[in-house]
Amino acid sequence: MNLIYNVPDSFLLEETRNDYTISTEMKKVWAVQLDLLQVLFDVCNKHGLRIYAEGGTLLGAIRHKGYIPWDDDIDLTMMREDYDKLMELGDEFSHPYFLQNVYTDPHYSHRHAQLRNSETACWSWKEKGCVKQFNQGIFIDIFPSDNMPMNPRAFSRYYKKEGLTRQKFRLVSKFTNALPEGLYQTLRNKTKVLSDKCRYEAYENVLRSVKNGENGNVCEISFQHNYPILSKRLYGEPQWVEFEHIKMPIPQCPHDILRLQFGDNYMTPIHEDSVHGHMHFDTEHSYKEHLI
Repeated sequence: MNLIYNVPDSFLLEETRNDYTISTEMKKVWAVQLDLLQVLFDVCNKHGLRIYAEGGTLLGAIRHKGYIPWDDDIDLTMMREDYDKLMELGDEFSHPYFLQNVYTDPHYSHRHAQLRNSETACWSWKEKGCVKQFNQGIFIDIFPSDNMPMNPRAFSRYYKKEGLTRQKFRLVSKFTNALPEGLYQTLRNKTKVLSDKCRYEAYENVLRSVKNGENGNVCEISFQHNYPILSKRLYGEPQWVEFEHIKMPIPQCPHDILRLQFGDNYMTPIHEDSVHGHMHFDTEHSYKEHLI
């Protein structure tokens, strides 16, 4: 593994937590992700960007002081303003680290960013190999939290517009990604109507169209159309807590957020599969060696 930050030798040992066995192989995946985290935090701290643990990562930080034992990913969120600033700092991540989004990586179609280690690989077990041509190194997710209209009527109009522009991006992306590479690149770079980059820019401009203050509401609507809407006041200045052998930034009111996302019983461990499904990881070889 090509990592900037070393991990304690004991961290890579197989162990059992909450009656679940975590293999050495998965610990190596965690080590790559924790390295990605620290590289990302270095850039965020350098530029004064706020970032927070989100979803299962936030739950793990509060309940386990680290990963949920059966989890295989890291989820983070940033307010839209800070997220956009981070997206302009891709050059600060040198190989093997790669800040990935629709603009920086052809054929990538997720509506959020990922930070990847390009000398590793991960893909779905449902596939025979890395069939998609974008960077498929081991990753961590970075989701933007976008402002939501406070007025119900304005929110209804916004919700419909967001859904329509999202659908346009998805249709264009699906269509153009199925074309021969030369034609895909021509449409991507020399047209507007059939360019995944242009369609995504139009979508993000809708997301940026809502302005509200520190007392407004936000939502990771680009991730899921029906994601919980939360008050910005729950986030505030990140507080740093233990997470495995590093520190993790979390919102000021994590329990309020977790209760809304996972229900009142969120502190009781329940073994669930990852939202990514069953993934294949290779911490020793680049995804390029697996492309078919």
